[in-house]
Amino acid sequence: MNKSIRISFAVVSLAIGVIPDSFGFGHEVVRTDKFDLNIGGRTQLVGYGQYVNDPIKDKIRLYLFLKQARLNLNGRLEAMERMDVQYN
Repeated sequence: MNKSIRISFAVVSLAIGVIPDSFGFGHEVVRTDKFDLNIGGRTQLVGYGQYVNDPIKDKIRLYLFLKQARLNLNGRLEAMERMDVQYN
């Protein structure tokens, strides 16, 4: 395996390990005595790798697909105890 392929695998592995921790939780946008609003989200990625004997192009091919993406808004309003809205 040449050096550029190893570096690419390392970067992809690091990104897959770091992204879910930073974007998977809700973050507080507004907090008062009468109103709270949090925003969050979730993504689900699927990747496939393939090794092909091709003399013209690279032999290793990676395909990454976004399987699911969600935006989540939740919070509290004085009249309503809890509200939760999700967009797929």
